[in-house]
Amino acid sequence: MIFNKLKNILIFFRRCWLMMADHKALFIFFVFLALFASITEGVSIAMLVPILEGQSNSVIFTNVPMLGYVSNYFSGMEEVEKLQKTALILGVVLLLRGALIYIVEYLNGYIPLLIQKTLFKETYTSLINAEFSYFSEKTAGDHSNSLVDWVMRVSLLLTSYISIIQNMALMIIYIILMLSLSWKMAIIASIFSLFLFALLKTFTNNVFRKEGARLSDKSAEVAHHIYETISGMKLIKSVAAEDVMFPRYQEKLDEKIATNKKLILYQSTITPFLTTFSGIFVCFLLYFGSQLSEEDGQWISGLLIFLFVLMRLLSPISKISYAGAQITSHLFVFEQLDLFFKETALRKQASGDSPFLGIHSNIEFKDVVFNYTANGANIIQNVSLKIPAGKMVAIVGPSGSGKTTLVSLLMRFYDPQSGKILIDGKSLAQINIHDLRKKVSVVSQDIFIFNDTVANNLSFSTEGVTREDIVKAAKMSSAHEFIEDLPEGYDTKLGDRGIRLSGGQQQRIAIARAILRDPELIIFDEATSHLDTVTEQSIQKSVEVLRKDRTILVIAHRLSTIQRADLVVVLKNGTIVEQGSHNDLIALSGEYANMVKHQNLDLVYDEDDEDDEVGEKV
Repeated sequence: MIFNKLKNILIFFRRCWLMMADHKALFIFFVFLALFASITEGVSIAMLVPILEGQSNSVIFTNVPMLGYVSNYFSGMEEVEKLQKTALILGVVLLLRGALIYIVEYLNGYIPLLIQKTLFKETYTSLINAEFSYFSEKTAGDHSNSLVDWVMRVSLLLTSYISIIQNMALMIIYIILMLSLSWKMAIIASIFSLFLFALLKTFTNNVFRKEGARLSDKSAEVAHHIYETISGMKLIKSVAAEDVMFPRYQEKLDEKIATNKKLILYQSTITPFLTTFSGIFVCFLLYFGSQLSEEDGQWISGLLIFLFVLMRLLSPISKISYAGAQITSHLFVFEQLDLFFKETALRKQASGDSPFLGIHSNIEFKDVVFNYTANGANIIQNVSLKIPAGKMVAIVGPSGSGKTTLVSLLMRFYDPQSGKILIDGKSLAQINIHDLRKKVSVVSQDIFIFNDTVANNLSFSTEGVTREDIVKAAKMSSAHEFIEDLPEGYDTKLGDRGIRLSGGQQQRIAIARAILRDPELIIFDEATSHLDTVTEQSIQKSVEVLRKDRTILVIAHRLSTIQRADLVVVLKNGTIVEQGSHNDLIALSGEYANMVKHQNLDLVYDEDDEDDEVGEKV
């Protein structure tokens, strides 16, 4: 049991040391200053020697190790001179100690801050480079824990680690002084201190570890509820659900506070426990020392310094105990971070080595099979499809037929269980994923707008664009007019998730952003669903201009869009049932024609759609 605890302590100290890989020189400097500051504390205590010797008119510390040097230095001096020199030396030592403690305390906070910064960058980089499917498997609270809570807790662990080292240095100096005064009482005091530590750890370790892990879980639940509240505020307001959400929040918050309260309750016992029992132990030593003083009246001065040092020793012991409790409460975070880094490393977005050189022939889906869960039903079933370069292809079908999933596979948000996706005969898995995504623009219904200016939202992830380029793209997406009407035009901040814009305006911003990137492939995933007919027709004209030298893939529900496509692909239950031009498929009188006739394609008919003509052809 003891061996395992010592092993765990060594593992913890080694972990902390490794985390300081980039700051080892600064940490060694800190340890040196902490030790030097502790020595000045010992020197300041040693300045009691001339005062006590002057009071008793004797040289009782002459033969005491280390303190004897002080006694000999002041021996033979007049009382006034002795006091004056003592005051001067003590003043210098205290000034030096004050300066050292200032630097030590600063480094005590600054070093963990440096590690915190490094961890924040590492966790963010690991998370953002993970494959897309990793994000759908965890809650927002889990991700918040990974990026914020766990890093803050590791920072707290490092602060506790540094606090232990700082106070250990001070403790060593006190113990050396105690040993020099009376090795017997020093050993007794050490045994008693170890007994107190063991007693304290026995009753608190398991509680700190268990409640610390529980607190992390409860914090994640609260963070996730807050995230859902903010993200779903429109729904909450629209159904007057404030009274529903608050009790849920209060319940989760109460559970977190109750757990934290339990931790605080146990942590609060440490200092009074140590102080009370140490005070009782001092009483025993005082009684024992008074017995000695009957044999040697001069020993009382040594006993007074011993007891003074012992009482000073209580502070670092208390701080080390508290730091140990903090470490026990949050030690599991190392395991959580290790697991996070391992998971994100295993789930890192796979990428090929071949550069993406554009689409010159076609994009081909070849016998592609995909499902989101290992044991789930196939969402895409043996899909084979060629999308010719420079053409506009519309994918249509009922809701849940797998249209958006095809787009996700093409963007490598997911990889198929079997089959291949090829661009000009080269497997998507061989192509550099960043090169590919830089030259593909996706406009979906799920639009994300940053809390930034219109211009910055439009030029997001696109380098080297001018204001003229931004305005041109906005005009092509019919967004320029409403942008100009905003309070600060293109410099207007749009709020979280573009809350200041309507759904249609957000879509036009997303379309302009896609156009500005000048991509090889543009994917419209029901991107015009929130637009009125006039605006949609305006954008269609822009699409007609774009399609001249680009490949366009449209998941369409407007009949006018489908009619303009070079190729219409009909999906049903994850399988391609028909493909061809709109007119050919209508003439075929098959699945597509039947869907159009019964409006079973999630279609939106424009006012000028020739419904009668379509019905007649069907």
